[in-house]
Amino acid sequence: MTLRQCLHGIFLSVIDDGVGFKMSATRKGHFGLRIMAERAQAIGGRLRIRSRLGKGTTVTLFLPFTAFRSKEAVTSWQAA
Repeated sequence: MTLRQCLHGIFLSVIDDGVGFKMSATRKGHFGLRIMAERAQAIGGRLRIRSRLGKGTTVTLFLPFTAFRSKEAVTSWQAA
């Protein structure tokens, strides 16, 4: 896991060296990645997921500093 600050916000990345998965593959009844992206967006951030079969997966959240000033973002964060 890494946490980086840049001029406009922070990046939080979780990296594993597991088996990875096909990004185009969707499985019925599995909503985790979509919900993670929706929650990131609800607090003013963006989620990026990169995965390659046999190479692992990286999930990165970018949260701009402006998100910390938004009352809606704070309320959404607390509800999550």
